[in-house]
Amino acid sequence: MTVRELAKALNLSATTVSIALSGNPERYHLSAKTVQRVREFANQAGYVPNQLAIKLFSKESQNGVGLLLLQGSADDRTLPVLNAAMRFLTEHQREHQVFSCLDIHTDRTSFPEAIRHIRGMKLQHLVVIGPVMRLYPLTPQLYQGLQLYFPDYDDDQNPVPEFPRFAGLSSRQEFHCRLMERIARQGLGPVATHEAVADLCGGWQGEWARVLQDEAPEANCFKVGRDYAEEFLPLIRQGKCRTIIVHNDRIAVGAMRRLLEVGIQIPGQVQILGYNDSEFAPYAPIPLTSVRTPLGILTRKILGHLVLGEELPRVLCHPLELIQRESSLPLPE
Repeated sequence: MTVRELAKALNLSATTVSIALSGNPERYHLSAKTVQRVREFANQAGYVPNQLAIKLFSKESQNGVGLLLLQGSADDRTLPVLNAAMRFLTEHQREHQVFSCLDIHTDRTSFPEAIRHIRGMKLQHLVVIGPVMRLYPLTPQLYQGLQLYFPDYDDDQNPVPEFPRFAGLSSRQEFHCRLMERIARQGLGPVATHEAVADLCGGWQGEWARVLQDEAPEANCFKVGRDYAEEFLPLIRQGKCRTIIVHNDRIAVGAMRRLLEVGIQIPGQVQILGYNDSEFAPYAPIPLTSVRTPLGILTRKILGHLVLGEELPRVLCHPLELIQRESSLPLPE
């Protein structure tokens, strides 16, 4: 039942009914008797207000925070950050809405469509939770009316565009080149990996055991890891592969399980390093060494700025961190 139908049944104007059902009818000097009559009849008739329409015209909603989750291979690190952001905003009673879309590797159209939808919701602030890189459309026209926050701007080789309110950088390429140098100094090469990691290490001149093609976006990462292990197994047995580095902890655990099944000693014969420092990394069959990104830290800085008024620069670079556990030998700092 609509407001107009309620008004017709009660022989009142639609405006009067709408005011009676609003949160502050006293402001319009509507009598308590009329308000009670309208609300009782609405309850009996099963009337449910259109919350979406209310939100669209609510100043509180328009000043709220949008959280856009990019779904893809980075879910291990983005989902815990999204949960923490929702808890923070809820605890501080800040209006927020959550959206999601497929990352640009999976669907080129999903991200711009999500941005246009969010603009239609009249939100002012949008935090994009997930790695944004040069493949994403970065023309200001797409984001008109939005204060945009990229806590994981995954392109520190090019200048940050002027229009984002905030971009968080993490120097992935420099970190991975240094990591390879540490592995080489320890005599723990050759290294087996896949294209995503090898591309980040373009400046490293050391020896690769093997570089495999990246998995498809919809792939089962645990199975991908097992398949990688089968590819690397002959090299490991010949002593031609001492380190496996992958860009996803699920891939790392899949490879680890397969190698343990066939009797490979980890880290004695080969060490394994993952990426994302997922919540399950310490609980892998052998606790997994993994790379921790600053996504959670930078997202908290954004929310502190939006909710608590804390200072926030336009661009902030925060280092990646190698969390060393039993799946690798100790690497020098």
